[in-house]
Amino acid sequence: MDVEEWLRRRLPTLFTKYGAIFMENNITGRVLVEITDTSLCELGILDCDHRQELLHGILREKLRSDLEELTNIASSSRFT
Repeated sequence: MDVEEWLRRRLPTLFTKYGAIFMENNITGRVLVEITDTSLCELGILDCDHRQELLHGILREKLRSDLEELTNIASSSRFT
């Protein structure tokens, strides 16, 4: 997952405010899905509402990705 593009597209206001933090700290998709409220605080994202919005956006993306993967698995298993 390209975190910069995802953040710019899905949470543009937060990208403007925090995009550089994610890039400076080399936050990749693998890291992003494991990030916690504490991690965001340590990165310097101190606004509680912003952290919650980020965490909800990350969770939505993870669920979307998991659903897509499960759909692909189900589709391929029908033909085997």
